[in-house]
Amino acid sequence: MLVLMSLLFVFLMNSPVGGLAGSSVPLEVEQLIRKAFEDHSWLSLKTEKDVRSYCEAIYCEEILGEVTGDIIDFISCSSDWHSVVLVQDMVLVEEKAEELQVLVWISYFDLNYKDGMPVYSISGEETILIHLKEKEEGNYKIARIERVTETPQSIARVGN
Repeated sequence: MLVLMSLLFVFLMNSPVGGLAGSSVPLEVEQLIRKAFEDHSWLSLKTEKDVRSYCEAIYCEEILGEVTGDIIDFISCSSDWHSVVLVQDMVLVEEKAEELQVLVWISYFDLNYKDGMPVYSISGEETILIHLKEKEEGNYKIARIERVTETPQSIARVGN
């Protein structure tokens, strides 16, 4: 229920991430979430140790092994991945002692070429609830990622 109410609130407020008006997502948390979704430097990592080190800065111990394993599996397969993920918006929906929940809207963009020029097109969108835990004063890490929706309404939100 809280998630649905938060979705409605954000939709009605239509506050972009750039302003973060009323969302009160701490800057450090916004940067962490953006790194988790938008940074693709992990694609160039070569060893399991490097991947784990990269992930330790973002994820809690509870999910570190799973995320690290997924990344290693992905890197080890040959792929022609030409997608980019961008965070479109986020809002703080719950704050408890040492825990935050942030609702995040992301868009997937595929890269194609037309007449030799790169062309990006939206290939999908999701609304995701991120659960974070404070590990040190003001230093949060992602403890859980919960996919809430993947709907055409999310696509309409990007244009606002």
